[in-house]
Amino acid sequence: MLIEGDSWFAYPMIISTNITNELKDINKDKIVQLPTADNGDDAREMLCGEQYDYLFRVLAAEDLTFDCILFSGGGNDIVAANLPVLLNTYKAGYGWEDCLNMGRFRRRLQEIENAYLDLADLRDDYQPNTYIFTHGYDYALPSGKGVRILGCKVAGDWIKKRMNAVGIPADFQKKILDHMLAEFDNMLIRLEQTIPRCVHVRTQGTLKDSDWANELHPTTAGFKKITAKFQAALCSVFPNLPKPPAT
Repeated sequence: MLIEGDSWFAYPMIISTNITNELKDINKDKIVQLPTADNGDDAREMLCGEQYDYLFRVLAAEDLTFDCILFSGGGNDIVAANLPVLLNTYKAGYGWEDCLNMGRFRRRLQEIENAYLDLADLRDDYQPNTYIFTHGYDYALPSGKGVRILGCKVAGDWIKKRMNAVGIPADFQKKILDHMLAEFDNMLIRLEQTIPRCVHVRTQGTLKDSDWANELHPTTAGFKKITAKFQAALCSVFPNLPKPPAT
């Protein structure tokens, strides 16, 4: 497995768990992982510059062969510092749709899609038999909760603070976020239907509100639920792997 992505693959173990670690626990010596994920990575930056150069080297230049690439990217492209440009300042009479700059959001979604297409091209050119597994996160909560270690906030202000800054009402905020995530997932489903050997793991709708540790990351129990979906998808292609655990 080549594992490239963001914090859903690389969330610090001192805080909780992550999909990469949970897959390792489930599969043990059935798999070998090359993890290259990093917290905060955008899909767009993973497929350009130094990060693209690394992927190229691993897939094309090194004497390595992968059965699958697990890719987690796109969430950071639309939250935190990337979110304000996608929002309109609230005005009296606005509906939630008016608070999202649809033109800019569609353009951002196309940029994310282009990154996925670049990954598929890289796979096709150098390791065409390798499967790509993607996922669409889940319907995150604009709660304002960040990451805390020993009671100290070390990361956060990804969604709610940014929406509050432009006056978006609280009851609009989740509707906007749900729409962006649903459109992101729909884009990945379309790619699954057009890119050979691409498996989109249906993760949206998996988590309950209590399964969210903060605005962007599941609890340990939540990560285990998401990982079970990944394991089921992996087993559909590689049937000799262990069956997903009950959650």
